[in-house]
Amino acid sequence: MISPVVVTIVVPVYNGEQYIRDTLVSILDQSYEHVECIVVDDGSIDRTVEVCNEFSNRITVFSKANGGQSDALNFGWSKATGKYLSYLSADDLLDRNAIRILLDEAERFNGDLVIYPKYKLIDFKGAPIKNVSPLFTDKHSIVERFYCPVGPGAIFSRGLFDRSGGWRTDIRQIPDFEFWLRLINKANFVFHDEVLASFRVHANSTTHAVSDSVKADESINVAVSLKKSGAVEGFRYNRFLASAYIFSGCLHLRSGRVSVGTRRLLKAFALSFVTVISGYSIKRILSSCTSLMRYK
Repeated sequence: MISPVVVTIVVPVYNGEQYIRDTLVSILDQSYEHVECIVVDDGSIDRTVEVCNEFSNRITVFSKANGGQSDALNFGWSKATGKYLSYLSADDLLDRNAIRILLDEAERFNGDLVIYPKYKLIDFKGAPIKNVSPLFTDKHSIVERFYCPVGPGAIFSRGLFDRSGGWRTDIRQIPDFEFWLRLINKANFVFHDEVLASFRVHANSTTHAVSDSVKADESINVAVSLKKSGAVEGFRYNRFLASAYIFSGCLHLRSGRVSVGTRRLLKAFALSFVTVISGYSIKRILSSCTSLMRYK
């Protein structure tokens, strides 16, 4: 008898009592029944664990000292039994058929893969804001434009975690994107053109928080380290590094550090003029300049 394919979803959480119940319900209500849900409580001091224990007969809850999202995810994935792994932030949601649809598509591929769907933005009450589709899905654009198309709902082959060591715990701004870039030559990246997850936008969303100087420069350090490791062989490094400088410059601008942001953009210009004047880069820079106005 063939054993069913298990998909393990890890939910890292720190002080997530407000939304985690809805997140867990969206996982446990999946139409595909062979889903393993692991919650890693990262040292919460609110009622997070108490809420999670309401589902103790259907999920596994681990509690550990606070070590950050990456450390919590790596811990959870190390305990997983699934052929495929996934993660969901403690305030995001999965559509009921998400895992069944993505797994059906994943099983048609040979070799390791990352498969990710469209998703929608929702507000703090769960009301829809808009659907989000990736601007680019090809590997060259992912690398050379420093563009991450992978959002909530993605699943990936277990072997990729076992061989790559998971998310880097020293990265705070883009640990997910660094992981995908590390896998770019090791896996198929497959986009599923259907909305299957929800990303919640609210006052405490870390994605939209102001970045300090160290976090804003992570993209540059990541680009250099991936070049040294050989992870981005086959791509135009000057464009990759220029895009990393643009990414950094935009974060500095959004955070009010005009002089630093300008220097990063000038460095990008010196590395690859073509990259800076592309429509995508110009829109990214203009958006950052618009955000800068809140500091005026």
